[in-house]
This record gives sequence, C-alpha cells and structure tokens, in this order.
Amino acid sequence: YRKMRGICVRCGKEPALDGRTRCVECSLKEAEYAEKYKKTHPNRRTAEQNAKRKEQRAERVQNGICAECGKHKAWNGTKLCMDCCLKKRRVAKRWRERHPREKEEPVKKLERLRAHAEWMGGLAREKNRERMNRYWALVRAERAARMGGVCTTTAATSGNAGSESIGGG
Repeated sequence: YRKMRGICVRCGKEPALDGRTRCVECSLKEAEYAEKYKKTHPNRRTAEQNAKRKEQRAERVQNGICAECGKHKAWNGTKLCMDCCLKKRRVAKRWRERHPREKEEPVKKLERLRAHAEWMGGLAREKNRERMNRYWALVRAERAARMGGVCTTTAATSGNAGSESIGGG
C-alpha cells in the first residue's frame, strides 16, 4: 500500500526517495544497521571467498565428483552425490511448505501467460530484425567488394525498393 503511494515503507510518514521505497532518514538508519551487522557478523564470505568457492565447485564438476561435499561421485547425471541431492530436495520441500504459493485464478493466469507470450514474441521479432539487418549489411558489403568498392546502397536501403533485387524483403 505504502509503496504504491510513494510513501516510505518503513515509517509511513515521509515521501520515499525517487526510485526507492524509503525516505532519507530511514535509508540512513538502514545503512547504519547494515554497517553494524557487517562488523558483528564477520563469518560472512567476502567476494574473494565466493570466487574461490565458485572455482572449487567448477573443478569438482569437471572431475565428476559432488560439487557440494567433494567426497562422493556425482549421481545420475547431476552435479551432486546422492546424499547431497536428497538433502537439497528435503530443504527445498520444507521451504515450499513454509512459503505456499497463492492459488491464481484461471482467468488471471491466462492473462499473465498471454502477456508473457506477447512480450517474448516482441523480443523474438526484435532479435530477428537485428539478425536480418546484419545479414543485409553483409550482403551489401560483399556486393561493394565485388563491384570494386563502388556500391549504390540507396536502392537497397530505401524501403522495399531494392529488396527484390537482392533476394530478400
């Protein structure tokens, strides 16, 4: 409710900063809290430690052993051994039980899926348009090379005028 109305979601008294959900005062309090938390919780991994862990997992996967524990062989085409795989499944199941999804009305679900399909179609059309533009630029460049550097691209680039002559459209 507060976010929709542009009010600070924490205190509900001041207007939120542009592009944010909190006011200046609450943002400063949050920053102070974050600094304090970092000092009192030194066990959190640093960026270097995360990079080292990522490298270690990649090496384990490459060697065909469990990426999580590194003790057993990877199981059934996965990156984990059977024990770690089952453990992760149990954890995920408990999380899903604690965070149930709301049932979506069929009409709303259909609208959401249609909107997503339309958005994806737009992306595909744009991607295809870019690919075709690159292709025709290459065709024009090859034609220019064959003609000794002299190419009249005005016919090919002005609307549909030149598309039939170069075999596309």
